[in-house]
Amino acid sequence: MREEDREGSEINKTKLFYKEALRQYDLEMDSYNTLTDKANSILVSIGTILTLLTIAVIQIVTSKVSPNPLLLMVLLIIPYTFLITSLLLSIESYSVSELATINPKKLIEKYYSKSENEILMQLISNISNDLVENKKITEDRSTLINQSLKSLKKGIITLIIVISVYVIINYIFIL
Repeated sequence: MREEDREGSEINKTKLFYKEALRQYDLEMDSYNTLTDKANSILVSIGTILTLLTIAVIQIVTSKVSPNPLLLMVLLIIPYTFLITSLLLSIESYSVSELATINPKKLIEKYYSKSENEILMQLISNISNDLVENKKITEDRSTLINQSLKSLKKGIITLIIVISVYVIINYIFIL
């Protein structure tokens, strides 16, 4: 095999590795952005639930329709705790994280005079390193979002239970 053919073959292999590394990097960035959108949706949902729940409790307590508003407020501590925990976890997951990226200026300064193959190999190395760092950030964000969703689920379930118990205590046993 001629020297030129061998060099061309090496560059083609390097380009394939570069394209795959770039594809993986793009997938990780998409995952990060999707998780950001999920965190935002959770924040909005929890905010809405907490607002509506608070308004309902205020209405019940001030209207004097309820025979035992203090009991209701005590029972609601559990779902409120889960909902606020979910809100805090969601806020934490939504916080800005600095992602690892390639510094083009440094890359140009250091590799401008190098061969195409050397530049591609350096890019592959940089992208791979950044991918590992960014994957850790994405995994951490994903963990926080999952914990937030579990807490939200617990909050909704306990809210349903609390309301059911409150209705049973106040309206069935009183009759």
